[in-house]
Amino acid sequence: MSTAEGIVRQRDRFLAFSFASADLFMEIAPDGRIGFVSGAIKKMTGTDEEGVRGRLWAGLFAEKDGDVLKALVDNMIPGRRCGPLLVGLKNAGGKEDMPVLFTAIRMPQKDAVYITLAVPNAAMKRYGADNLARESANPLLHKDEFIKTTQKVIKDAIKSGRQVDLTLLELPDLQEMKDRISPDKWEEMRTLMTDLIKSQAIDSETVAQLADNRYSLLRDKNAGIGGLQEQISSLLKGMDPAMPDTRVKSVSVDASLDRLNDKEGARALLYTLNAFERQGAAAKISDMREGFSSFLRENTEKVQAFKKIIADRDFSFNFQPIVHLEDLSISHYEILTRFRDGGSPYDLITFGEAVGLAMDFDLAVCAKAIDYMAKLPKDLKENKFTLNVSGQSVENDQFVSDLRRLLDLHKGLSGLLTFEITESAGIQNLEKVNNVIGLLQGDGFGVCLDDFGAGSASYQYLQKLQVDFIKLDGAYVQHIFDTPKDQMMVRHLAQLCADLGIGMVAEHIETADEAVLLKSMNVGFGQGYWFSRPLASLDYQVDGGKLAAINAS
Repeated sequence: MSTAEGIVRQRDRFLAFSFASADLFMEIAPDGRIGFVSGAIKKMTGTDEEGVRGRLWAGLFAEKDGDVLKALVDNMIPGRRCGPLLVGLKNAGGKEDMPVLFTAIRMPQKDAVYITLAVPNAAMKRYGADNLARESANPLLHKDEFIKTTQKVIKDAIKSGRQVDLTLLELPDLQEMKDRISPDKWEEMRTLMTDLIKSQAIDSETVAQLADNRYSLLRDKNAGIGGLQEQISSLLKGMDPAMPDTRVKSVSVDASLDRLNDKEGARALLYTLNAFERQGAAAKISDMREGFSSFLRENTEKVQAFKKIIADRDFSFNFQPIVHLEDLSISHYEILTRFRDGGSPYDLITFGEAVGLAMDFDLAVCAKAIDYMAKLPKDLKENKFTLNVSGQSVENDQFVSDLRRLLDLHKGLSGLLTFEITESAGIQNLEKVNNVIGLLQGDGFGVCLDDFGAGSASYQYLQKLQVDFIKLDGAYVQHIFDTPKDQMMVRHLAQLCADLGIGMVAEHIETADEAVLLKSMNVGFGQGYWFSRPLASLDYQVDGGKLAAINAS
C-alpha cells in the first residue's frame, strides 16, 4: 500500500468514526462564524450549506440555549471537551426546536472551535439534559467543600508540574443590579456568570461563591484572567444597561501547598478565603504559606490561651450514654470535653489540631479522664467509658508511648476504657495505626473508629484496622428515612460488623422511629438526644416509656 493510499484510508476511517457518533459538523472561525460545515445540513437546519456557512453559529440554537452555549464555548480551555449537552436547534420551517446533542472542543494551538451535533435517542436525551443541568445550573461549592476539593486538586497539579493560583473575583454594584432587574433575569445572569467562571477553573469544579458579589476559583497560573473579567463585565452590561462600566476586580494567590501538611493547608485555604470574604480584592496575601503564617500570627493569643488550658487541664467532662438498643441498658458512656467559657468544643479542638497542639490536648484529656475513673466510688467503678483521641495523635509515636505509660499506672481500668479514634479520614499510615490498636487491645483497652462511612476509604479502614467498635456517621441516621439506599447500606454494614464481631454504634438518634428502625436492622448500640443529652454526672436512668416504644417493634 502506498503512502497516499494509507492517508486516504486513515481519512476515511476517521470520517466513518465521526459520522457514527454525530450528524452535523461545524468548524467555527475566531469571529464566531461558521466556516466548514458537513453532514445532515438540510435536515437539521432547514437550509443548504451556502445558507449556513458564514452565519454566527450561536444563532442556530434556541434563544434559551444560544447564550449559554456561547458563554461555554468562548471560555473553553484548549483540549477540554464541552458536552454532550441536550439543546434546542432552531427549525427554519417554523416548527418546534429540534433537540440535539451538542459537543464542542477547542484544539490546542488552533484558533478554530469544532462543534458536532447529533440527533439523540431517549437515553441520550436524558444524559445530555443531565450534562446541561450540571454545566449551566450546578450550584457552586460551599466553602468547606471548596477547601477539601481544592486541596486535592492542588496536590495533583503539583505532582504533574503545573502551577496554580487561587483567584478572587469581586463584582462591584451587583446588589444594585439585583434590585433593578427581574428575578428571572437575575437567575439567568447568575447561571451565565457561573458558566463563565467555571469554564476558567482548572477542573471546572473548584469554584466557590463567598458572597453575593465575590467568587473564588482555582485556575492555571499561566491562564490570563483579563478575558474573563471583560466577559463578565460585558455580560452584566448586557443584562442591565444601567450597570456602571466598572471592571471586575481580581486578586490571585500562589496556591502552592507543597510545604504544608493537610491540616496546615486547610487552615491556609480557610484563612485566605476568609480574607477574601472580609477584604475582597484588597486582600494582601501573596501565597498560601504566607496565609498560614498570617493565620498563626493572628492567633498567637489564642494559641497561648489554648496552651494554658492544656497545662492547667482547665476543662470539664460531660457524659453521654451509649445504650443497647435491645433493652436500653447502658453499655458505656462517652466522655465529652467542655470548656469553661462555653465555646464550641469542636472549634477549639480543631483549632488545636491546626496549630499542632492536638497531641498535647489529647494527652491532657486522657490524663484527666483516667484520673477521674480511678477516683470513682466503688458503686460506680464498673461503669465503662469511651474517650476521644484524634487520628493525628494515634499516628504519633511519642503520644502513644506517653499514653501507654499513663495506662500502665492504672491497670485496674483494663476492660473499662475504649479509645474512640476521631478524624480517622486523615490517617496516613493504616498499618502503623493498626499496630497501635493491637498494643492498646493487648493492654486490655478497646478501640472504636468514629464517623464510619463519612469518607470513601471507610471500608478499607474496616479491612485494615482491627477495631472493637465502629460508630456510624450521624449523617446516615439523620437521613435514614430519606432514601432506601442509605437503609440498605446500614443494614448490610450491620450484618458485616456482626460477622466480623465488631460492635456498631449509631449516633445522633433523636426519635423513637429512628431507634426502632435501627434496632430492626440489627444495629446493636445507640446514642443521641432521644436517649439522653450529655450529663454532668453519671445519673442516666432507663425511660420506661422509651423502652416500651422500642420493644413494640
